[in-house]
Amino acid sequence: MRIDRISVEDVNGLTFPGSAYNSNCALKTLRRMLNLAQEWELVPKVPKIKLAKEIGRSMLLNEEAERKLLPFCGPLLRDIIVLLRDTGMRPNK
Repeated sequence: MRIDRISVEDVNGLTFPGSAYNSNCALKTLRRMLNLAQEWELVPKVPKIKLAKEIGRSMLLNEEAERKLLPFCGPLLRDIIVLLRDTGMRPNK
């Protein structure tokens, strides 16, 4: 579709696989493209793009949770959890 033909209805009809975060990343990219097109005078008006509500983390994988979880994990999942925690890939507040 040509960028000057994108309407609010087109944007609202979009669906993306995965979480709301994934959808919002795609919608933010589209919004940036449309804003640049407006700056370059390729489109007269940018449609409003509503982002999906994202649900944040309710719990962090701290040392205590890791200790409780590891006995129930297979070897691969155990290695992944240990790697995540030991490399700081998740905060441990």
